[in-house]
Amino acid sequence: MPATAAAPLPTLDVPTATPTLTLAPPLTEPTATDPTATDPTATGRTSTAPRLRRYPFPLAGPPLLGSPGEVTSIVGLVGEGQGVLPLELPLRGRDTGEVPFAGPQPTGSADLPDAATWSRRYLLVLLEVLAGQRPPQQLLRWCAPDVYVGVQRRAQLAARVRQRTGTPHRAPVVQSVRACVPADGVVEVSAVVRDGSRVRASALRLEGWDRRWRVTVLEMG
Repeated sequence: MPATAAAPLPTLDVPTATPTLTLAPPLTEPTATDPTATDPTATGRTSTAPRLRRYPFPLAGPPLLGSPGEVTSIVGLVGEGQGVLPLELPLRGRDTGEVPFAGPQPTGSADLPDAATWSRRYLLVLLEVLAGQRPPQQLLRWCAPDVYVGVQRRAQLAARVRQRTGTPHRAPVVQSVRACVPADGVVEVSAVVRDGSRVRASALRLEGWDRRWRVTVLEMG
């Protein structure tokens, strides 16, 4: 039986589509009119930028000496090893032993007021300072640094006692003053003062510097 030719297979027309690539719009910085500039959730996205935090600025001042409210003397804190270059000023009369012309100048008793009268006034002002009637700064010019620190400490203690006891103040009285002159420009004074109902003995050492008396030692009973 003769062979027959196979029927051709039908062809299917399958449309072919060429793929296209769509580019996203370039990123731009948000402008002032863009709502996403101030509201990151306006586009439905959350911001990934780190949040800024505020921290207190540390104080850069020098540390305080002593506890708050305490009077601390700075006398003696500056020593030889403070790390500064020495300041050498020309001396006047180097061979005669005189002090440098830029430093405090000693003054003889002849160029100073009467020591007994001056001491009486000084003690009266001192008692008024301790009674809270005058500020201690009024004695700063007439005291050595360590004496002035002691006056400040006494004034603070006296103020605390007055607050606690409520004792009324009475005018102080300087009853007697005696002066002794061991050297020119140096006077040692002893006095008796009455502070209210108390009678105290006081001792001062006065030294003449820069044409005025200065109290270098003060003792009060």
